[in-house]
Amino acid sequence: MQNWRDLLQARAPGYRDRIVHVSLQGDEGGMNLDMPQEVLTRIADKGSLAGARFCSFSFDNHYWIRWRNLASAYQRYTLEVARTDDPAQQVLAYRAAYSMVASGQPAPPSCGA
Repeated sequence: MQNWRDLLQARAPGYRDRIVHVSLQGDEGGMNLDMPQEVLTRIADKGSLAGARFCSFSFDNHYWIRWRNLASAYQRYTLEVARTDDPAQQVLAYRAAYSMVASGQPAPPSCGA
C-alpha cells in the first residue's frame, strides 16, 4: 500500500474489486534499479496475468455497486440536512427547487448560459 488513502479505499466496495495483488520477490521491483532482463520479463508476465483478470471484470456490476454506495451516502446526508435546526441548511422550497432542476430552467451557472 502506498498510503492511508490506498489502504482505506482498498477495503471499500467499488474499489476493492478493481485491485489485483501482485507479489514480488526480493529481487523484483522496489529499489532494484539494475534488474537483469529475465527479472524484468518475470515482472511483466505477472503484470500480464494481473491484467488478464480484469478481462472478465463486470463493469455493469461495478457501476451498480458504486451507485448503491452513492445513494446510501446521499440518503444519510439528506437525512442529516432534514434534521438540522439551521434553516440555512434546509431546502425550504424543495418541490420548487426539484422542478427547476428537472426542467433545466434556469440553466445551471456551469453551462455558460
